[in-house]
Amino acid sequence: MKTSSVLAAVVTVLVLACGFVVIVPRSPGGYVGLVTAGTFGAGVFYGCPTQRLLTHQWRRTALLSSMIRWARPRSLARMLDRVGWNRQVRRPIRSFADLDPFRSDAAGSLVSHAASLAIHLLAAAALAVFAHPWWALGCLGLGLVVHGWPCLLQIEVLVRLDELRAKARTPGRGDSSASCCGS
Repeated sequence: MKTSSVLAAVVTVLVLACGFVVIVPRSPGGYVGLVTAGTFGAGVFYGCPTQRLLTHQWRRTALLSSMIRWARPRSLARMLDRVGWNRQVRRPIRSFADLDPFRSDAAGSLVSHAASLAIHLLAAAALAVFAHPWWALGCLGLGLVVHGWPCLLQIEVLVRLDELRAKARTPGRGDSSASCCGS
């Protein structure tokens, strides 16, 4: 994460920590709602990927494939399509040159959701320590649905984009630098 993104995440954690002190004694469920709304709303401010993450090559592994089969993030993608979310946030891909900005957006979304999931885990641990185990489970469940599932979706998108980029680089598969005319 970039420095500005880390600062935004720290501010979010501090605001949620203050909310923990004020809200949890009266309404632990209200705090779970605050964490969910806060990470959903503030995630855009700390979702800036570093160059190291952007250059990382995502590979399909057996563990990743089994997690994707189990969690079915494509069903999340279909739901997002149905409600119109993807039309609002997705860039159109018309050529191989459009893959890099799309990949950058997917990596940024992955960073944002992963950081938000970590905040949910911290909040669930704090709720469990302060004698609210059921609300901790609720916070953990909401974090997994609202942020963990999209993390898997973004990882799957990044893997598929890298596979597509690898196909584009092979000779005879649309790579503009590999010309058959030899000019």
